[in-house]
Amino acid sequence: MDNDNAAGRYERLSGSGHDSSGKQPSQMHSRTNVHTSQPVWTHSRKYAGSLEDGWLVKRGLRPEVHMMRAPRGWATDAAHLAIHGLRGVRIVTVDGVEWTASIETWQRYGVPINRGHGPQVVLCERYWTVRRPGLPPIAPALSVQPDRPPSPQAAQLALACEVR
Repeated sequence: MDNDNAAGRYERLSGSGHDSSGKQPSQMHSRTNVHTSQPVWTHSRKYAGSLEDGWLVKRGLRPEVHMMRAPRGWATDAAHLAIHGLRGVRIVTVDGVEWTASIETWQRYGVPINRGHGPQVVLCERYWTVRRPGLPPIAPALSVQPDRPPSPQAAQLALACEVR
């Protein structure tokens, strides 16, 4: 399902949060079939990715836009990590680089944040397994420092990534 079709599904929802079948969004994709892909939505009803074989898969992300800079890592809605049977998160960037982290890694090393997009959890770069096209996976990824000094809040989050 592409982003336009996924967004359209939520546009058809009534103000009560139900679609025409009377099901709430969480009920529309609560069962997982390993042979199918099911859409996953953000708290603000935007398409976030899909459930594939128990993994939350986010495709087509641009690191310069979507990756957090301080601390350096990837974030997802906190509610995504509570999906029953979730095995982990896989992010595939526009250049084909694949970032993978198990749910156990998120539970152990994830840092709760809220930067205006609702409750999220960030997993610092060092905890991801990274696979570049044509190369073997690298685990964990090397940490890259931001270009400018972080704010005090960002520095505190970065410290949380370093001390765990």
